[in-house]
Parts: sequence; C-alpha cells; structure tokens
Amino acid sequence: MMIYTDGQCIGNNQKDLSKRKSIICIVLEPDENAPHEIVTHFSEAKSSNEAEWHAIVYALEYWINYCKRTPFNKEDPLMVMSDSNNSVQQYNPTENIPKLWQTKKHSLIIYRNKAWNLAREHNLNVKVRHIDREINPAGIELERRVYM
Repeated sequence: MMIYTDGQCIGNNQKDLSKRKSIICIVLEPDENAPHEIVTHFSEAKSSNEAEWHAIVYALEYWINYCKRTPFNKEDPLMVMSDSNNSVQQYNPTENIPKLWQTKKHSLIIYRNKAWNLAREHNLNVKVRHIDREINPAGIELERRVYM
C-alpha cells in the first residue's frame, strides 16, 4: 500500500497568519488492481512545513478508516511518500540527525507526535519515505487543483 502526500501553504511570506491558506492532498494507491483515491482537504496549518506534516497525519487517519471498509489489513506495510525532506527526516529520526532536520518548532512536534501515536496506537506498520516533487502524484494533483 502506498499513500502519497503533499501539503502547501499559500501566503507563507505573510506576517499575518490569518492571511495564510493551506491545503493538503493524499493519493491512495491500494494496489495495482484497485482504483486509487485522491483526497484534498483544507488545513489549519500556518506554514508549508505544518501543511506537509498535516498531510502525513491525515494519510494515517485515512488509512485507519480505509481499513475498516475494505479487505486491507492495517497491519500490512504502509508506505507514506512525501516530498518534504524535513518531515521524512523528522518522522524517522536517527541518533546523529543533523540540526537542520531536528524538530524544534512546537507546532511541528505536535504533528510529529500525533503521527507517531497514530502508528503506535493502531499498530500500523508505517514507513515514511522521500519522493521527488516532480513525480509525487499528490504534489502534481495539488498543483493542478491550486493553480488551475
């Protein structure tokens, strides 16, 4: 099972946070025999990094609900693909994580912990991996919907 994620904050340069708008997208590809699902959702995120994290959390929540209505088992491996190096590195920390990737911002810690807790509480076998922006179906779909 693959879920591609992307998040985007429009107006990231706005000092007034109320002028920022975020949207997330996930593309669910159950397997080669099942149709994929595309979901876009407006987000409360106030930065691009928050939107990327919200997309990952939303993907995990979606997967949990998807397993309730399909024959898929939530213990099957789930690959969450993100074009955010930041989120991927923060989800998969190592002892020698470079300062650049350390989770310091409180809002990002909340998203990261929510993702970790969802995986642990629901016994999900989650791998979060990086995908280049140019080939990320969620990013391509988000660009299409936002800039049409």
